[in-house]
Amino acid sequence: MNLTVDNQPGGIYVHVPFCARLCPYCDFAVAVRKTPDFAGYVDAVSSEYRARAAELDAARVETLYFGGGTPSLLPPAEFIQLANLFDDLRPQFTEVTIEANPASVDAARLNAWNDAGVTRISLGVQSFSNRLLKALGRNHDRERALKALQLCLEQDFDVSLDLIFSGPGHNLEDIARDVNVLRDFPDLNHVSAYQLTVEPNTVFGNRAARGELELPDEDASSDSYDALRDALNGLGFEQYEVSSHARAGKLAVHNRNYWLGRSYFGLGTGAFSFGRVGEQIVRRANPRSLKQYQADPTVADMVEVVDLRDYLRERLFLSVRHSGGLSLGNLRSEFGLTLSESEWTRLRELTDQMAAQGLLRADESGRYAPTREGFALADSVAEVLWRFDLDDLGRPTSS
Repeated sequence: MNLTVDNQPGGIYVHVPFCARLCPYCDFAVAVRKTPDFAGYVDAVSSEYRARAAELDAARVETLYFGGGTPSLLPPAEFIQLANLFDDLRPQFTEVTIEANPASVDAARLNAWNDAGVTRISLGVQSFSNRLLKALGRNHDRERALKALQLCLEQDFDVSLDLIFSGPGHNLEDIARDVNVLRDFPDLNHVSAYQLTVEPNTVFGNRAARGELELPDEDASSDSYDALRDALNGLGFEQYEVSSHARAGKLAVHNRNYWLGRSYFGLGTGAFSFGRVGEQIVRRANPRSLKQYQADPTVADMVEVVDLRDYLRERLFLSVRHSGGLSLGNLRSEFGLTLSESEWTRLRELTDQMAAQGLLRADESGRYAPTREGFALADSVAEVLWRFDLDDLGRPTSS
Protein backbone atom coordinates (compact mmCIF):
# COMPACT_ATOMS: atom_id res chain seq x y z
CA MET A 1 0.00 0.00 0.00
CA ASN A 2 1.59 3.27 -1.14
CA LEU A 3 0.95 6.45 0.81
CA THR A 4 0.70 9.88 -0.75
CA VAL A 5 2.53 12.52 1.24
CA ASP A 6 0.15 15.22 0.13
CA ASN A 7 0.95 18.64 -1.27
CA GLN A 8 1.50 20.49 1.97
CA PRO A 9 4.66 21.22 3.94
CA GLY A 10 5.92 17.98 5.44
CA GLY A 11 9.07 16.15 6.37
CA ILE A 12 11.24 13.07 5.95
CA TYR A 13 12.51 11.22 9.00
CA VAL A 14 15.44 8.78 8.75
CA HIS A 15 16.07 6.53 11.75
CA VAL A 16 19.62 5.40 12.54
CA PRO A 17 19.34 2.86 15.36
CA PHE A 18 22.97 2.42 16.41
CA CYS A 19 24.08 3.48 19.88
CA ALA A 20 27.38 3.09 21.72
CA ARG A 21 25.45 2.42 24.92
CA LEU A 22 21.81 1.84 25.85
CA CYS A 23 20.59 4.64 28.11
CA PRO A 24 18.56 3.24 31.04
CA TYR A 25 15.52 5.39 30.22
CA CYS A 26 15.43 4.70 26.47
CA ASP A 27 12.63 2.74 24.80
CA PHE A 28 13.40 3.75 21.21
CA ALA A 29 14.30 1.32 18.41
CA VAL A 30 18.03 1.14 19.06
CA ALA A 31 20.81 -1.37 18.45
CA VAL A 32 24.01 -1.57 20.49
CA ARG A 33 26.71 -3.41 18.51
CA LYS A 34 30.46 -3.76 19.08
CA THR A 35 31.02 -3.56 15.33
CA PRO A 36 27.95 -1.95 13.73
CA ASP A 37 27.30 -2.72 10.07
CA PHE A 38 26.88 0.92 9.08
CA ALA A 39 27.30 0.26 5.35
CA GLY A 40 24.77 -2.57 5.37
CA TYR A 41 22.22 -0.40 7.15
CA VAL A 42 22.68 2.50 4.74
CA ASP A 43 22.15 0.05 1.87
CA ALA A 44 18.91 -1.16 3.47
CA VAL A 45 17.59 2.38 3.90
CA SER A 46 18.56 3.10 0.30
CA SER A 47 16.54 0.07 -0.84
CA GLU A 48 13.52 1.20 1.15
CA TYR A 49 13.75 4.70 -0.24
CA ARG A 50 13.98 3.51 -3.84
CA ALA A 51 10.93 1.29 -3.28
CA ARG A 52 8.85 4.07 -1.71
CA ALA A 53 10.14 7.22 -3.45
CA ALA A 54 7.00 7.54 -5.59
CA GLU A 55 5.06 8.38 -2.42
CA LEU A 56 6.85 11.73 -2.43
CA ASP A 57 6.00 12.65 -6.02
CA ALA A 58 3.25 15.09 -5.00
CA ALA A 59 4.93 16.28 -1.82
CA ARG A 60 6.25 19.63 -0.72
CA VAL A 61 8.92 18.27 1.59
CA GLU A 62 10.57 21.06 3.56
CA THR A 63 12.52 19.21 6.25
CA LEU A 64 14.85 16.24 6.58
CA TYR A 65 15.61 14.80 10.01
CA PHE A 66 18.19 12.14 10.93
CA GLY A 67 17.19 10.71 14.31
CA GLY A 68 17.94 7.68 16.42
CA GLY A 69 19.52 5.99 18.09
CA THR A 70 22.66 8.00 17.50
CA PRO A 71 22.98 9.07 13.85
CA SER A 72 26.16 10.97 14.74
CA LEU A 73 27.83 7.55 15.12
CA LEU A 74 27.71 7.09 11.35
CA PRO A 75 31.20 7.50 9.85
CA PRO A 76 31.42 10.48 7.49
CA ALA A 77 31.43 8.38 4.29
CA GLU A 78 28.31 6.43 5.25
CA PHE A 79 26.48 9.57 6.39
CA ILE A 80 27.19 11.35 3.11
CA GLN A 81 25.99 8.29 1.21
CA LEU A 82 22.77 8.32 3.22
CA ALA A 83 22.22 12.05 2.81
CA ASN A 84 22.89 11.86 -0.94
CA LEU A 85 19.72 9.78 -1.32
CA PHE A 86 17.82 13.04 -1.09
CA ASP A 87 19.86 15.13 -3.53
CA ASP A 88 16.88 15.68 -5.83
CA LEU A 89 14.83 17.04 -2.92
CA ARG A 90 17.57 19.18 -1.43
CA PRO A 91 16.38 22.45 -3.05
CA GLN A 92 13.08 22.04 -1.16
CA PHE A 93 14.64 21.68 2.28
CA THR A 94 14.48 24.64 4.62
CA GLU A 95 15.90 22.61 7.51
CA VAL A 96 18.10 19.49 7.70
CA THR A 97 18.70 18.18 11.22
CA ILE A 98 20.90 15.50 12.73
CA GLU A 99 20.70 14.29 16.31
CA ALA A 100 24.14 14.05 17.90
CA ASN A 101 25.66 12.64 21.05
CA PRO A 102 28.49 14.85 22.35
CA ALA A 103 30.74 11.77 22.49
CA SER A 104 30.63 11.38 18.69
CA VAL A 105 31.02 15.02 17.63
CA ASP A 106 34.35 15.66 15.94
CA ALA A 107 35.78 17.82 13.16
CA ALA A 108 35.54 15.13 10.46
CA ARG A 109 31.88 14.47 11.17
CA LEU A 110 31.03 18.17 11.36
CA ASN A 111 32.65 18.71 7.96
CA ALA A 112 30.70 15.78 6.51
CA TRP A 113 27.43 17.09 7.93
CA ASN A 114 28.13 20.48 6.45
CA ASP A 115 28.97 18.98 3.05
CA ALA A 116 25.74 16.94 3.18
CA GLY A 117 23.61 20.03 3.73
CA VAL A 118 22.88 19.69 7.45
CA THR A 119 21.74 23.03 8.87
CA ARG A 120 20.77 22.07 12.41
CA ILE A 121 22.22 19.83 15.13
CA SER A 122 20.11 18.50 17.99
CA LEU A 123 22.75 17.92 20.66
CA GLY A 124 21.84 15.46 23.42
CA VAL A 125 23.74 17.01 26.31
CA GLN A 126 21.01 16.22 28.92
CA SER A 127 23.00 17.93 31.69
CA PHE A 128 26.32 19.64 32.40
CA SER A 129 26.59 17.87 35.76
CA ASN A 130 28.87 14.83 35.87
CA ARG A 131 26.84 13.48 38.77
CA LEU A 132 23.59 13.65 36.83
CA LEU A 133 25.14 12.38 33.60
CA LYS A 134 26.37 9.32 35.46
CA ALA A 135 22.89 8.79 36.99
CA LEU A 136 21.36 8.98 33.50
CA GLY A 137 23.84 6.43 32.13
CA ARG A 138 25.31 8.80 29.57
CA ASN A 139 28.64 8.07 27.87
CA HIS A 140 29.94 11.64 27.96
CA ASP A 141 30.93 14.05 30.72
CA ARG A 142 30.63 17.80 31.26
CA GLU A 143 33.91 18.59 29.50
CA ARG A 144 32.92 16.60 26.42
CA ALA A 145 29.48 18.26 26.33
CA LEU A 146 30.98 21.74 26.46
CA LYS A 147 33.54 20.88 23.76
CA ALA A 148 30.91 19.41 21.45
CA LEU A 149 28.65 22.43 21.85
CA GLN A 150 31.53 24.78 21.10
CA LEU A 151 32.55 22.82 17.99
CA CYS A 152 29.00 22.82 16.60
CA LEU A 153 28.58 26.56 17.11
CA GLU A 154 31.98 27.33 15.60
CA GLN A 155 30.82 25.65 12.37
CA ASP A 156 27.77 27.98 12.28
CA PHE A 157 25.17 25.25 12.62
CA ASP A 158 21.88 26.08 14.26
CA VAL A 159 22.10 24.12 17.51
CA SER A 160 19.31 22.77 19.66
CA LEU A 161 20.40 21.61 23.09
CA ASP A 162 18.55 18.78 24.87
CA LEU A 163 18.25 18.83 28.66
CA ILE A 164 16.56 16.33 30.99
CA PHE A 165 15.06 17.28 34.35
CA SER A 166 13.53 15.32 37.22
CA GLY A 167 16.04 12.52 36.86
CA PRO A 168 17.59 10.65 39.81
CA GLY A 169 18.99 13.14 42.30
CA HIS A 170 17.95 16.17 40.24
CA ASN A 171 17.06 19.40 42.05
CA LEU A 172 16.49 23.12 41.48
CA GLU A 173 20.16 23.94 42.04
CA ASP A 174 21.10 21.60 39.20
CA ILE A 175 18.71 23.44 36.89
CA ALA A 176 20.20 26.79 37.81
CA ARG A 177 23.73 25.51 37.16
CA ASP A 178 22.80 23.95 33.81
CA VAL A 179 21.04 27.05 32.52
CA ASN A 180 23.81 29.29 33.82
CA VAL A 181 26.25 27.44 31.52
CA LEU A 182 24.19 28.61 28.54
CA ARG A 183 25.11 32.23 29.29
CA ASP A 184 28.50 31.46 27.79
CA PHE A 185 26.90 30.44 24.47
CA PRO A 186 24.88 33.41 23.18
CA ASP A 187 24.71 31.87 19.68
CA LEU A 188 22.72 28.88 20.96
CA ASN A 189 19.18 29.45 19.69
CA HIS A 190 17.08 26.46 20.78
CA VAL A 191 16.68 24.37 23.95
CA SER A 192 14.46 21.32 24.47
CA ALA A 193 13.90 20.45 28.13
CA TYR A 194 12.27 17.09 28.81
CA GLN A 195 10.99 15.67 32.07
CA LEU A 196 12.38 12.18 32.51
CA THR A 197 9.74 9.62 31.61
CA VAL A 198 10.10 6.13 33.04
CA GLU A 199 8.93 3.66 30.41
CA PRO A 200 8.11 -0.02 31.01
CA ASN A 201 10.71 -2.61 29.98
CA THR A 202 13.60 -0.17 30.26
CA VAL A 203 16.35 -0.36 32.87
CA PHE A 204 14.75 2.52 34.79
CA GLY A 205 11.30 0.98 34.32
CA ASN A 206 12.46 -2.31 35.83
CA ARG A 207 14.20 -0.52 38.70
CA ALA A 208 11.06 1.51 39.39
CA ALA A 209 8.93 -1.66 39.41
CA ARG A 210 11.24 -3.07 42.08
CA GLY A 211 11.07 0.14 44.12
CA GLU A 212 14.75 0.85 43.48
CA LEU A 213 14.49 4.13 41.54
CA GLU A 214 14.18 7.36 43.50
CA LEU A 215 12.92 10.33 41.48
CA PRO A 216 11.66 13.80 42.43
CA ASP A 217 7.97 13.79 43.32
CA GLU A 218 5.25 15.52 41.32
CA ASP A 219 5.52 18.84 43.16
CA ALA A 220 9.30 18.92 42.80
CA SER A 221 9.01 18.11 39.08
CA SER A 222 6.48 20.90 38.61
CA ASP A 223 8.81 23.33 40.41
CA SER A 224 11.69 22.20 38.19
CA TYR A 225 9.62 22.75 35.06
CA ASP A 226 8.69 26.27 36.14
CA ALA A 227 12.27 27.06 37.13
CA LEU A 228 13.58 25.90 33.75
CA ARG A 229 11.04 27.97 31.85
CA ASP A 230 11.80 31.08 33.90
CA ALA A 231 15.54 30.67 33.56
CA LEU A 232 15.40 30.09 29.80
CA ASN A 233 13.04 33.02 29.34
CA GLY A 234 15.54 35.17 31.20
CA LEU A 235 18.12 34.23 28.57
CA GLY A 236 15.85 35.22 25.69
CA PHE A 237 14.29 31.85 24.89
CA GLU A 238 10.53 31.83 24.33
CA GLN A 239 8.51 28.70 25.06
CA TYR A 240 6.57 27.63 21.98
CA GLU A 241 5.84 23.99 22.84
CA VAL A 242 5.56 22.02 26.07
CA SER A 243 9.27 21.09 25.99
CA SER A 244 10.70 23.51 23.42
CA HIS A 245 12.17 26.99 23.75
CA ALA A 246 13.66 29.12 20.99
CA ARG A 247 15.01 32.53 20.22
CA ALA A 248 12.92 34.57 17.79
CA GLY A 249 12.54 32.85 14.42
CA LYS A 250 14.46 29.71 15.45
CA LEU A 251 11.77 27.16 16.26
CA ALA A 252 12.15 23.57 15.01
CA VAL A 253 10.36 23.40 11.67
CA HIS A 254 10.40 19.60 11.41
CA ASN A 255 8.80 19.07 14.81
CA ARG A 256 6.25 21.80 14.16
CA ASN A 257 4.93 19.79 11.22
CA TYR A 258 4.17 16.86 13.54
CA TRP A 259 2.23 19.14 15.88
CA LEU A 260 0.23 20.54 12.96
CA GLY A 261 -0.82 17.06 11.85
CA ARG A 262 1.01 17.22 8.52
CA SER A 263 2.19 14.25 6.49
CA TYR A 264 5.58 12.69 7.07
CA PHE A 265 7.67 9.97 5.46
CA GLY A 266 9.76 7.65 7.63
CA LEU A 267 12.69 5.43 6.68
CA GLY A 268 14.63 2.92 8.76
CA THR A 269 13.92 0.69 11.73
CA GLY A 270 10.88 1.66 13.75
CA ALA A 271 10.17 4.70 11.57
CA PHE A 272 6.57 5.85 11.06
CA SER A 273 4.97 7.35 7.97
CA PHE A 274 1.69 9.22 7.84
CA GLY A 275 -0.28 10.26 4.75
CA ARG A 276 -3.20 9.45 2.50
CA VAL A 277 -4.22 6.53 0.34
CA GLY A 278 -7.06 7.88 -1.76
CA GLU A 279 -9.51 9.41 0.70
CA GLN A 280 -8.16 7.41 3.63
CA ILE A 281 -5.61 8.57 6.19
CA VAL A 282 -3.01 5.89 6.79
CA ARG A 283 -0.23 5.38 9.33
CA ARG A 284 2.58 2.93 8.61
CA ALA A 285 5.34 1.61 10.89
CA ASN A 286 8.55 -0.20 10.01
CA PRO A 287 9.82 -3.13 12.10
CA ARG A 288 11.74 -2.15 15.24
CA SER A 289 14.02 -5.17 14.85
CA LEU A 290 17.22 -4.35 12.96
CA LYS A 291 17.49 -7.95 11.74
CA GLN A 292 13.89 -8.01 10.50
CA TYR A 293 14.20 -4.62 8.81
CA GLN A 294 17.41 -5.49 6.98
CA ALA A 295 15.97 -8.81 5.79
CA ASP A 296 13.46 -6.82 3.69
CA PRO A 297 13.30 -3.05 4.30
CA THR A 298 10.22 -2.69 2.09
CA VAL A 299 7.88 -4.75 4.32
CA ALA A 300 5.96 -2.71 6.89
CA ASP A 301 5.35 -4.02 10.38
CA MET A 302 2.02 -2.20 10.67
CA VAL A 303 -0.37 -0.38 8.33
CA GLU A 304 -3.36 1.28 9.96
CA VAL A 305 -6.26 3.16 8.42
CA VAL A 306 -6.88 6.02 10.83
CA ASP A 307 -10.48 6.72 11.79
CA LEU A 308 -11.35 10.36 11.04
CA ARG A 309 -12.71 10.95 14.53
CA ASP A 310 -9.49 9.56 16.01
CA TYR A 311 -7.46 11.75 13.67
CA LEU A 312 -9.44 14.78 14.84
CA ARG A 313 -8.76 13.76 18.43
CA GLU A 314 -5.03 13.61 17.66
CA ARG A 315 -5.15 17.05 16.11
CA LEU A 316 -6.91 18.44 19.18
CA PHE A 317 -4.44 16.71 21.49
CA LEU A 318 -1.40 18.08 19.67
CA SER A 319 -2.81 21.57 19.18
CA VAL A 320 -2.79 22.49 22.86
CA ARG A 321 0.84 21.46 23.25
CA HIS A 322 2.25 24.24 21.05
CA SER A 323 1.85 27.99 20.76
CA GLY A 324 -0.01 27.77 17.44
CA GLY A 325 -2.99 26.39 19.31
CA LEU A 326 -6.19 25.38 17.57
CA SER A 327 -8.83 27.01 15.41
CA LEU A 328 -12.19 25.29 15.65
CA GLY A 329 -13.23 27.11 12.48
CA ASN A 330 -10.37 25.63 10.51
CA LEU A 331 -10.93 22.18 11.99
CA ARG A 332 -14.61 22.35 11.14
CA SER A 333 -13.78 23.26 7.54
CA GLU A 334 -11.46 20.27 7.35
CA PHE A 335 -13.50 17.66 9.22
CA GLY A 336 -17.07 18.92 8.67
CA LEU A 337 -19.59 16.11 9.05
CA THR A 338 -17.14 13.94 10.97
CA LEU A 339 -18.82 15.42 14.06
CA SER A 340 -22.44 16.25 14.74
CA GLU A 341 -23.59 19.81 15.35
CA SER A 342 -23.92 19.09 19.07
CA GLU A 343 -20.34 17.75 19.20
CA TRP A 344 -18.93 20.87 17.57
CA THR A 345 -20.89 22.88 20.12
CA ARG A 346 -19.43 20.73 22.89
CA LEU A 347 -15.91 21.43 21.69
CA ARG A 348 -16.62 25.15 21.62
CA GLU A 349 -17.93 24.98 25.17
CA LEU A 350 -14.85 23.11 26.36
CA THR A 351 -12.38 25.53 24.78
CA ASP A 352 -14.31 28.51 26.17
CA GLN A 353 -14.34 26.85 29.59
CA MET A 354 -10.58 26.35 29.56
CA ALA A 355 -10.07 29.90 28.34
CA ALA A 356 -12.12 31.10 31.33
CA GLN A 357 -9.89 28.98 33.58
CA GLY A 358 -6.78 30.66 32.19
CA LEU A 359 -5.48 27.55 30.43
CA LEU A 360 -6.13 28.74 26.87
CA ARG A 361 -6.03 32.23 25.39
CA ALA A 362 -8.34 33.21 22.51
CA ASP A 363 -7.27 35.78 19.94
CA GLU A 364 -9.42 37.91 17.64
CA SER A 365 -9.48 35.22 14.94
CA GLY A 366 -10.93 32.65 17.32
CA ARG A 367 -7.72 30.65 17.71
CA TYR A 368 -7.07 29.15 21.15
CA ALA A 369 -3.45 28.87 22.29
CA PRO A 370 -2.08 27.54 25.59
CA THR A 371 -1.15 30.01 28.29
CA ARG A 372 1.81 29.50 30.61
CA GLU A 373 -0.47 27.57 32.96
CA GLY A 374 -1.89 25.69 29.98
CA PHE A 375 1.58 24.49 29.00
CA ALA A 376 2.16 23.27 32.55
CA LEU A 377 -1.11 21.30 32.43
CA ALA A 378 -0.91 20.39 28.74
CA ASP A 379 -1.51 16.67 29.22
CA SER A 380 -4.67 17.30 31.23
CA VAL A 381 -5.94 19.95 28.81
CA ALA A 382 -5.29 17.62 25.89
CA GLU A 383 -7.11 14.77 27.63
CA VAL A 384 -10.22 16.91 28.09
CA LEU A 385 -10.30 17.68 24.37
CA TRP A 386 -9.51 14.06 23.47
CA ARG A 387 -12.59 12.97 25.41
CA PHE A 388 -14.84 15.75 24.14
CA ASP A 389 -17.79 13.41 23.49
CA LEU A 390 -17.82 11.94 27.02
CA ASP A 391 -19.68 13.30 30.03
CA ASP A 392 -17.23 12.63 32.89
CA LEU A 393 -15.08 15.69 32.31
CA GLY A 394 -13.83 18.05 34.97
CA ARG A 395 -11.27 20.76 35.34
CA PRO A 396 -7.76 19.75 34.24
CA THR A 397 -5.51 18.90 37.15
CA SER A 398 -1.75 18.86 37.49
CA SER A 399 -0.09 16.47 35.04
